[in-house]
Amino acid sequence: TGTTEQEEVRVAATAQVLDLDGVTVAVTRRSVRRATLRVHAEDGRVTLSAPLRTPTRDLERFVREHLDWVVSERERALEEARREATLHPPPRGLDGEVWWWSGRPWRLESREHAGRPRVVPMADRRLVLHVAAGATEADRLAVLDRWQRRALRGAALTTMRAWSERIGVEPAFLGIRRMTTRWGSCVPSTGRIWLNLELVARPPSQLELVVVHELVHLITRTHGQRFQRLMDRHLPDWRARQTELDGAWPPTASVDAA
Repeated sequence: TGTTEQEEVRVAATAQVLDLDGVTVAVTRRSVRRATLRVHAEDGRVTLSAPLRTPTRDLERFVREHLDWVVSERERALEEARREATLHPPPRGLDGEVWWWSGRPWRLESREHAGRPRVVPMADRRLVLHVAAGATEADRLAVLDRWQRRALRGAALTTMRAWSERIGVEPAFLGIRRMTTRWGSCVPSTGRIWLNLELVARPPSQLELVVVHELVHLITRTHGQRFQRLMDRHLPDWRARQTELDGAWPPTASVDAA
């Protein structure tokens, strides 16, 4: 969660692609001592983080030496992704779907409505989606997306204001966007903080963890000893919360509780 947008831009500018025996490897050159090969569990992508001056032929040799492992891990990752898609199909904004908000499952109910499209949470944990007659799947999902962004931003701002005062920092900007590999990011030089939209589903304790994490990055950019001391001081159970945040989601045993 501590990677900055400036680092992202620098990474993108130094990326290249290797195509070896049908396996595409996205190479990123950065200030590291050794090459690291990774197969991404979420989609089977293969990436290689490499020292800036390593010749391409050496990187190709490195990948070929580990190609059997790459192919095996890629197949496993893709199979797991297919299984996950079967167990948890992507939302379509249809009646009866479970939508997670603030750590709890809510049942979606749609109603035809001539006015402004909106989402109304009900006391019995229904999310009532008001949309025009004939609204498409894309229309419904767009309304839900806007609602999720507003809901997360509101909760995050409340948490951020409280913790900014405690920690003694003042962020300049809070943005919400979808991320694939991080829960948040921070640009200390500008005070800009971004949060992953997926946090809208998670319990407030996990949102608080990410907010505090990114605020501490306004003091120290890395995850070194100073960062850990600050996290220990302000949020003593942050490691346990991080384990929960990085664990399996959703907790399937609770889905039917809505």
